[in-house]
Amino acid sequence: MEQNSVFEKLKSAVIKAQNELDLPDYIADSVMEIASRPTFFASKTNIVSDLADMVLDYHTYAEACCERLGASASDIQYVVDYIKSSVRGS
Repeated sequence: MEQNSVFEKLKSAVIKAQNELDLPDYIADSVMEIASRPTFFASKTNIVSDLADMVLDYHTYAEACCERLGASASDIQYVVDYIKSSVRGS
């Protein structure tokens, strides 16, 4: 997948998740920091693509029962933090 399309996919995922899945604004803002900087995060396109899939799999109550129902806000934030720290550490 082309680099810019991965970041466009992430932007679209955030918008859809906010509109349809009640993705919290603070998570959306954090993810959009990555989506809006494709050049800076260019070395992380594979995990950015995975992050887009996680955002689309967001479930408000993912951690509420014994069976995982999708990605939780904390799952998504963990990946966002990992991406950001791994680029800074490069």
